[in-house]
Order: sequence, then structure tokens, then C-alpha cells
Amino acid sequence: MFRVYRKKMVLLLEIFGLPDVCYSWWVLASLKIIGRLHWIDREKLRSFILACQDEETGGFADRPGDMVDPFHTLFGIAGLSLLGEEQIKPVNPVFCMPEEVLRRMNIQPELVS
Repeated sequence: MFRVYRKKMVLLLEIFGLPDVCYSWWVLASLKIIGRLHWIDREKLRSFILACQDEETGGFADRPGDMVDPFHTLFGIAGLSLLGEEQIKPVNPVFCMPEEVLRRMNIQPELVS
């Protein structure tokens, strides 16, 4: 289903042959949790996620040119956060919630570094 090619440091998201923004989140979050974000080509993944954004509404679709929806918008923004996008507040990969919210709630999941 998901294949990480360490040799090329490229993340391939293949579910039935079609990439999807939400798969980007699931793989990114998993790699972040185990301390392996360096396995992917961040710029290629960032470009894919941004290609799924609707310029008019700002929302994200599953893939470029499709209809935006709240589900893919959440995971698109959260994925960009894990990729280090400065305009987006840090999102926790375990809970898919802003880190500042988890701090206020005194929730501190442990990640592998």
C-alpha cells in the first residue's frame, strides 16, 4: 500500500494507484512519530499538497482539480505543518491537533527522536 523508498528519499503514496492528500497526512504523521521524516522528499510532497489547494476557496481536495472538502482540508493543512510550513501552527502527529491546544490541556504524547 504505502512504500517508502529510502534510496531516493521520495514518498510514494499509492492506494489503487492514486495519490491523496489524506494519505500524505497518515504517512507523514507515522514517520514523524517514529523519527523518520528524513525519508521523504519534503519539497515534492509539499508541492503535491499545495497542488490540491483550491485558489478560490483555500480548501484542499484529495487530488489536484477535484472538489475541496473539510476532511482533506484538515489533513492538507496538518501535513503542511509537519513539513515545517512557517505560516501554519505546529500540529501534533498523534492527535492531529495544534500543539498549543495540547499544551493547554496538559497532554504530552511521546515521539521517537
